[in-house]
Order: sequence, then structure tokens, then C-alpha cells
Amino acid sequence: MTFFDCFICLIIGYLIGGFSTAITLSILVQHHDIRKTGSGNAGATNMLRSYGWRAGLFTFFIDVLKGFLATYIGLRLYSEIGAVLCGTAAVIGHTYPLYYGFKGGKGISVTIGMMALLSPWLLLITAPLIITVIAVTRIVSLGSVSGNILLVCLNWAFNREHIWVCIAISFICLLNIFSHRSNIARLLKGTEAKMNWKELSRPQIKLKLDENKETEQKKKAGDGT
Repeated sequence: MTFFDCFICLIIGYLIGGFSTAITLSILVQHHDIRKTGSGNAGATNMLRSYGWRAGLFTFFIDVLKGFLATYIGLRLYSEIGAVLCGTAAVIGHTYPLYYGFKGGKGISVTIGMMALLSPWLLLITAPLIITVIAVTRIVSLGSVSGNILLVCLNWAFNREHIWVCIAISFICLLNIFSHRSNIARLLKGTEAKMNWKELSRPQIKLKLDENKETEQKKKAGDGT
């Protein structure tokens, strides 16, 4: 690959990853920027908490698809190295999107999409740990960080023959962990928020809007208008 080919892969991946599902969906459907509520993160978890499980799952699915699509395009254009560059750039674009002031998600969903194509067996080994940690602790960030640490270890233990894939996955995992630095700080303090599964059917935003409507109605009733 030439330098220009590498540049093309990085641009393609970044532009695909830079499209924020959470921000677009929240603004178009709810007329509310997801970054202004909850954790302020433009990702599936905040969508899940703010708008319910349907919005969370849709956001997760599209973000995974972004990572898979970018990696697939790179693979078709320039084989493995192209896939690595496009996939890596997609995660960076998702985390630091140009279109949205470089404030995006934390890259986990896009990484899953990339891994599904580059090293699906590593993903299959890591996924049960992430799911178990989240199910037991109800802390999504703990599952995400634990999964990335395990992925780096497995990557260097069993994937060293694909050196570019190995380096790319390690870089992405470190980027993902870095993007969770505020979560890690709260985990160490014991103040990280836990997921309340029972409240997922009652989105926070909807409840707040309902409360605002009730308040306005009471004001109107009190004013006699």
C-alpha cells in the first residue's frame, strides 16, 4: 500500500465512524441532544438509560454496523492492512467525530463491529466476560473496561502472527479504556452508576417531559388560564 492508499483508508473509516447514531437519533426523533442528558455520552448505554431499550439496542446495532462496514470496505479495497486502518479510523471517528465537535461515544460498539470481521473468535471469548460482569454488577463501564483488558491480553497471546491486526486491536482497546477514564475514577471511588433494569421501560427523558407537562398544566390551572 502507498501512503495515499493508507490516507484513503483512514478518511473512509473516520467519516463512517464519525456519523453518530445516538446524536442523530436523539435530535431527529426526540429533538434533544443526548449529550445534554445522563452521562453526556453519545453511545448506546446513555440512549438505553435516557430513551429506553429500543433506542439503546438500535443505537448499538447501527454503531456495530459502522465498525463492520468500515472494516469490510478496507478489506475489499486493500486486504488486511486496509481493514485494520479503516476499522481503527472508524473507532477514532466515533469517539472524536468532526461533525459533532469531537465529542462522541466511547467506541465499544464500533470495536465490536471491527472485531467481528478481523478476529471473531477473540470477540466470542471476550463477550461472555463482558456480559457476565455487567449482569452481576449492573455496571456497564466495568464490563467494557474488563473486556478491553482481556482482549489486549488474548490478542498478544494468540494473534501475534497477524501483527498489524494485533497492534490495531491493542491501540483501540487502550483508546477505549482511555475514553472510560472518568468512569474508572468513579469506579475507584465507588460512585459509578448502576443500571436499573426495571426502569429501562420508563425512559428518563420521557419521564422528565411528562413532569414538565404536569408542571405547566398546574401553572396554567393556578393562573386560571
